[in-house]
Amino acid sequence: LQSLVARADEAASGYAEEGDTSVEREAAGFTEAAREKVFEAGMSRRIKGEVLKVVDSSDVLVQVLDARDPLGTRAYHVEAFIRRNAAHKHLIFVLNKCDLLPTKVTAHWIRVLSKEAPTIAFHASITNPFGKGAFINLLRQFGKLHADKKAIS
Repeated sequence: LQSLVARADEAASGYAEEGDTSVEREAAGFTEAAREKVFEAGMSRRIKGEVLKVVDSSDVLVQVLDARDPLGTRAYHVEAFIRRNAAHKHLIFVLNKCDLLPTKVTAHWIRVLSKEAPTIAFHASITNPFGKGAFINLLRQFGKLHADKKAIS
């Protein structure tokens, strides 16, 4: 046991974070403004205007994420707009195609995403649908919060 501790101490003293390729670092000169410009590069003014109209006229926004890459399919710029300008609006994440992943991985993503917004695992299928009831129940709960509104679009 003593020799194991001595080898661990020796390895720890020789560790240099600069040489570790598994540590994530911010790229030098890659600012938030540049990041935003990259995401907006393919979006025309007309499309951006349409998205903002939909956000403006909605009380509940549903963001459908691909279960295979939920972080890559998120619309961060829309989420940031909601947080800045429309904090009273509700956001729901729907994790679609959850049948393509192991249950353990789907459960992990639901835990991670639920910290930010209500998250539902969803699988659209004729023979074995999953998540439709939970989604409708969540919309009903939001409907009770907005009893003065008559339509969902």
